[in-house]
Amino acid sequence: MAKKQPGKDPETVTLQVTLPAQVAKDLVALAELYHATPERMVASWTQTYVENLVAGLTPSGAAPETPDSSQPHRPR
Repeated sequence: MAKKQPGKDPETVTLQVTLPAQVAKDLVALAELYHATPERMVASWTQTYVENLVAGLTPSGAAPETPDSSQPHRPR
């Protein structure tokens, strides 16, 4: 669960995420390639994905596919 950190910016929260060991190792390797910290990379990805989802887009920022309107809707 996200929590506010005492003495930090009141507009931010800290989120602890558990990752499999190999994923964490790969994240550290990627962070080194991009001259970033794993925390900054995850924070950036998370912010982008959440903003896209709230805007009604896919996590990568694309418009979601809509059903083909030429096909009649068949209830299940």
